[in-house]
Amino acid sequence: MYGLPSETIGETVESLERVRQLFAHDLIKSAFWHRFTTTAHSPIGLNPKGYGIQLMGPEFGGFAENDLLHEDSRMTVPSWVGEGLRTALWHYKEGQQLTRDVREWFLERTPKPKVKRTWVKQVLEAGQPADHSRQERKFVWIGGQPDVDRGTGEQYRIMLPNRTMDEEVRVARGQAEWLLNLIQRATPVHQPGGHRYPIVKEVRAGYPFGGPKGFDKWCQSVPAQKARAIGLLLV
Repeated sequence: MYGLPSETIGETVESLERVRQLFAHDLIKSAFWHRFTTTAHSPIGLNPKGYGIQLMGPEFGGFAENDLLHEDSRMTVPSWVGEGLRTALWHYKEGQQLTRDVREWFLERTPKPKVKRTWVKQVLEAGQPADHSRQERKFVWIGGQPDVDRGTGEQYRIMLPNRTMDEEVRVARGQAEWLLNLIQRATPVHQPGGHRYPIVKEVRAGYPFGGPKGFDKWCQSVPAQKARAIGLLLV
């Protein structure tokens, strides 16, 4: 998907570079680019100002008629971006021009991707693709506002809600405050210049309960798994 609120053309080009490498290493056989569209009952459609966009209509037309037009004051996606993405993908699916600089698919000048051209190769050689890719990702919280019962003991009772289910977790006081802070920082908000989401490698390095090893252990805990299931995404 491309053209999300505040997404820059440079970020889109970097996505294409990752896709190119996945095809070049025969890790995927097919793909398709979708341009982002706001829908009536999505988190963005329900809170457009929080994502820095303005809805332009039409009125909600019922099931399967819920696509909305929007304007993004920070970024407009030119038509040539989609054309370049689709043309590149057609060639990739045919096994063609897999070493070509991704910038050459676009009619206009685009920024050089920050993604290394050896990104996938390094991941495969390391033999730990999940760990490597996770370090580059950011935490994004798409659940609702947590309901916290701090009580008087050493544990907090936290209710993590989303649209379909709620999960209750009981966490020691210090770790609970850390988790709530992480969720707050990972919640999408509209800020001038864009919102800075927590980067996994930075969160891991600064984990206050045992550093990186403690963070890795926390990721396997029940509270972490429940938070991930409700809406603590790595993107």
